[in-house]
Amino acid sequence: MRRVLVVLVVLPLLGAGRCGGGEEELNSDEQAEVTLHGSGVVAAHQALVAVDQTMEIDPTLDVTKTPEQNADAIRQRAADGGGCVTATVSGATVTVTFGAGCSVRGSTISGQLSLTVTKIAGTITVVATFVGVEVDGKHLDGSIQLMTTGDGTYQVTFNLTSGDTTVTGDVGLVGAPGELTLSGTLTTAGEGRNASATLTDLHYVIGDCYPSGGTLSIASTRFTGTITFLATTPQDGQVVIGRGRLQTTVSLPAYGSCPPG
Repeated sequence: MRRVLVVLVVLPLLGAGRCGGGEEELNSDEQAEVTLHGSGVVAAHQALVAVDQTMEIDPTLDVTKTPEQNADAIRQRAADGGGCVTATVSGATVTVTFGAGCSVRGSTISGQLSLTVTKIAGTITVVATFVGVEVDGKHLDGSIQLMTTGDGTYQVTFNLTSGDTTVTGDVGLVGAPGELTLSGTLTTAGEGRNASATLTDLHYVIGDCYPSGGTLSIASTRFTGTITFLATTPQDGQVVIGRGRLQTTVSLPAYGSCPPG
């Protein structure tokens, strides 16, 4: 599940890398809106990375076990992250402290993360609270809540602060062997601006650089547009941005060794 979360970091530079069509570039107001929401989406992504690197959302959570048993499984997973990680458990709450510049399974994390597990009937809920957490340079405070009935689906609620930016919303994660589909809404506010994005059937195959289907729609007073991911996007990094009747092909920002071409 860790590789799949990188899908959420593709937004901040969407105004760059155009590959044709001759349509107008995003103006400064539109670019500022896209960048603002990109910052919020990156915060959401890094929050999920911190939780997944700590507890491995799937398969650590087990709806057949008690909250205390799940908490202890989370503690064991967190403690295996390296010598710079301290994990303690009290009842159904795990407190994880990361040393400065702590490297955990490829991510650099610092600060404190607490995870409280509850269970009602067959539903497991984990509330992850961030206190001065920094993940790969992104500062996080606030919380996210994850709920699952053990059927491979998760409902994630965000209530985060990153610097002067707040991120709220609900995203559904639907898992299947080797793939994940994301749908939901995120709202980002900061610097006198407010932007929302709707993720619709954003399909990701584990190991691919980018999604291979679905859309990401951004709506605000300054920018409204839809980003469509294609079957070829994982190979060439190109998506289609639609604004009204205009459609433009855009290259997503490269990261690491992606795109492979």
